[in-house]
Amino acid sequence: MGVSFTGVSFTGVSFTGVSFTGVSFTVLGPVTAVRVGAPVPLAGRRVLALLAALLLSPNKDVPTDRLIEWAWGEARPAHPRAALQNAMSRLRHAVGDEVVETTPFGYRLRADAGTLDLLAFEKLTASAAGADRAGDTALAADRLRQAIGLWRMPLLSNVDAPGLGRYAATLLTERYLAAHEEHARLCLLLGRHAEVAAELSELVGSYPFREPLAAHLMAALAGAGRRADALVTYEAVSRTLREELGVQPGAALRSLHTSILRAEPQRTEAQWAESLRAEAHRTEAQRTESLRTEAQRTEAQRAEPWRTAAQPERVAAKPDAVPAPGSQLPARPGVLYGRTHEAGTLDRWLAEPDSAAVTAVVGPVGVGKSALVVHAAQRRRAAFPDGTLYLDLDGYAASAPLEPVAALGQLLDTLGAVAIPTGLAARAARWRGLLADRRLLLVLDNARDSAQVRPLLPGAASPSTVVVTSRDQLRGLVARDGARRLTLDGLGPDPVRALLADLTGRPAEHFDRGRVAELVDRCAGLPLAVRVVAERMARTGGTLDEALAALRGPAFLDGLSADDGTDTDLRTTLSWSCHALDTETARGYHRLGRHAADGWSLPVAATVLQRSPRQARAVLDGLIAVHLLRPAGVRRYVMPPPVRAHARASCRLHPLPAGGPKPAVGFGSRAAAAPVERADSAVGARLATFAVVPSARVAGEVHEPR
Repeated sequence: MGVSFTGVSFTGVSFTGVSFTGVSFTVLGPVTAVRVGAPVPLAGRRVLALLAALLLSPNKDVPTDRLIEWAWGEARPAHPRAALQNAMSRLRHAVGDEVVETTPFGYRLRADAGTLDLLAFEKLTASAAGADRAGDTALAADRLRQAIGLWRMPLLSNVDAPGLGRYAATLLTERYLAAHEEHARLCLLLGRHAEVAAELSELVGSYPFREPLAAHLMAALAGAGRRADALVTYEAVSRTLREELGVQPGAALRSLHTSILRAEPQRTEAQWAESLRAEAHRTEAQRTESLRTEAQRTEAQRAEPWRTAAQPERVAAKPDAVPAPGSQLPARPGVLYGRTHEAGTLDRWLAEPDSAAVTAVVGPVGVGKSALVVHAAQRRRAAFPDGTLYLDLDGYAASAPLEPVAALGQLLDTLGAVAIPTGLAARAARWRGLLADRRLLLVLDNARDSAQVRPLLPGAASPSTVVVTSRDQLRGLVARDGARRLTLDGLGPDPVRALLADLTGRPAEHFDRGRVAELVDRCAGLPLAVRVVAERMARTGGTLDEALAALRGPAFLDGLSADDGTDTDLRTTLSWSCHALDTETARGYHRLGRHAADGWSLPVAATVLQRSPRQARAVLDGLIAVHLLRPAGVRRYVMPPPVRAHARASCRLHPLPAGGPKPAVGFGSRAAAAPVERADSAVGARLATFAVVPSARVAGEVHEPR
């Protein structure tokens, strides 16, 4: 009997089961439904996300709350269960009532290996394992080749549901890579060097931290007579491990490299393969245990969600003799002007032994978030005997934001962890295990969004505290993770007057209160902007009147640059905020920039944006989320002067993008293929819109109409 999924067919394995309505599904790549060779139309991205969620757990109950979280994320509807029932009704109409069942705690999708590629993959890998145990190496390799052929990475590439993408990556990527490694081992036993080299060359580049893949590729290249290519592969992997994680390759890879380097007599293919498998099993033991713990916890939550709420989280055991890291905080900032209340609040939160584990300090660009947090962390260092860690997440910077998996690698290395695992879930589990009984302070500076931060949080048992800074409001971190949020606004006239006096060396009385109030208005009270103005006045001997004249003219943003790097150029730093916008919100930013008004009511904004009031509210909310817009009164919105000037300038420099809205790429959708990175045309179009400075591809949360 032959079975085919989107052009991938295989024979020789029996796939008997219930035929249901003649619909077959794929989830190991794009999510599709096909009936008698024709695609089944699935109306709406929510329906597609729900189908994907059910396909990832075939023949198992998927709880209602989890389906709502995955399909809607932070855009939770007012009546979520009614919305879910409506979407499920549309899904059932498309694929058949007998395929999707209602259960006491959620929904279940019925499938078998003949109708779902995931189950076919599992059956083929089980068949391969049986053939290998029976000594039929060729049959086992053939079964694995067929199983791997079912995948069309990246996972869920047509599904816009970041949380579900992260879950899929955690659940399935390990299986995908393990199948490749086992297939390579079997092919080495059969002497198929060229086949292994072709299969793994691109894969090793996509998963550079996966040492068993690199080892099999090196063995295949050496066996094929390509000794130089094998050595180049080792150098590339070794450099990546050293630069990204600060570790050396494992024993298996080093031993193989030495043998190839010395041109020692080749061992038999069986010896190579068995040696690699044995060493990989030893070095990957901790990673496997972490993954097993995560999988057991996830499976328990999915199977019995009513029982797991009160269950303690299982974490990896703490390694012995891991030294405290001391303090990694950057240099103490200068005087904090006008932050007495905020500093006191943050200091009090850090001092409370039973305070929330996570504190978010948010606000617009240049408002002094990092300075305040570093100041408070320095004051409270003694309260954290196991050290103070600091990590810049590069959420808003010229470079791409730091991936959570890379951030965890740095943090684990700082704590002296050995045999750092490769996957995001495994690293997060190890991180939580290391912090289980440590009280340390972790400062995560310049976070992009909640999704970037969440994998870095300690487990429930840890007494550690996390402080996050971000231009994003981190709504998900507050709503889902219980974070306290401290929002910083611009400074008032009195602290700005004191700042001017200190930086220029002139008495405060020298600065007219009316002129200072105008400066506060023009700079939105941003300490960075005021400091740039004060520095120029001190350097050139200029007056406040001259500075204000420059800020009233067409070169407004030029007056807010210190001409000393991008970090002190407000135009550039604002552009980094714009990079976080999805295309629809970026288009709205443009259109508001073309409009000369200082503020807008919702009806006026809807007219300017050429959208319905509901759609306009979503665009405005997206700008509010990253502090490019602020509400002023009832349904009125104001753009601070520096932001308005930037919006107008970028609007003149770059035309409005054509076409309909496109989704932003956030850590959720990237994680669906993690750690593979891929180009995204929508992101490229969005960056071109705000190409004030060169920037790498970036990621952000989706703020879409709802």
